[in-house]
Amino acid sequence: MKNKIILCLSVILMLLVFTTACSKNNYKVVKCTRDVDSQEGLDADMNYYLYYEGKYIKKMTSTERITFNDEKTLKVYKDAYKKSYAPYDDIKYYNHTIKQEGKTLISKVEINYDKVDIDKIIEIEGEDDNIYKKGKVPLKKAINFYKKAGIRCDYES
Repeated sequence: MKNKIILCLSVILMLLVFTTACSKNNYKVVKCTRDVDSQEGLDADMNYYLYYEGKYIKKMTSTERITFNDEKTLKVYKDAYKKSYAPYDDIKYYNHTIKQEGKTLISKVEINYDKVDIDKIIEIEGEDDNIYKKGKVPLKKAINFYKKAGIRCDYES
């Protein structure tokens, strides 16, 4: 069970690495979503917003809500989230928060790709199978990455 949780959170972490807040800029937006309801009592609602200009993502935000009926399992997820994000704690412009409201964990990630040190992220994640290209995040590459994880992406106007 613990390995399943770690694997699930690893996938979520890789997806979350692409997330940040949009400021006053007039970026175009792609919204990516996935809802998961499992027989084991897990309910997950994941929303990712890709703010882009031209071919590249400038900023991203995500909010993930994970609800689990079992308090003990919820604690395992919360601890796994904290451990997964610990390596990113000292990276400026990469922000993560996690809080618990009842039986729901709420994880938020913000990454400003115009300002973050992508080389530091690559040091943590490795060179293989990431979405970065020459210090930038190509929109198409990120969308394909999300689609492989079963996440639907739609262009907003």
